Amino acid sequence: MNNVEEIAKVDGVDVIHIGANDLLTAMGKPGQFGDPEGAKAIDRVISVAAANGKIPGMGGDRHIPRQIEYIRKGARFLTTNSEIAFILTEATRVTTELRRALAEK
Repeated sequence: MNNVEEIAKVDGVDVIHIGANDLLTAMGKPGQFGDPEGAKAIDRVISVAAANGKIPGMGGDRHIPRQIEYIRKGARFLTTNSEIAFILTEATRVTTELRRALAEK
């Protein structure tokens, strides 16, 4: 965070991606997604990256409304979830649908 402006000016750097939980941990607030100070820092990274022609990115915060906020603010590279979480979500959806259908008589 202390050097984001300098990093954003480096030729060859295409994406500036901040890990929300890494940031929060460094701030002494691990896991406190949505923290105003953390959100302000993420906003800063997004604006500095965009102002320097870089692709702003962020990840680690899986809260969809906050992800939408960051996209609206200019984030273009989001890591939203892990592959295993997506697989488990779909598997749960399918098995729930099957159980529901089998329970109907």
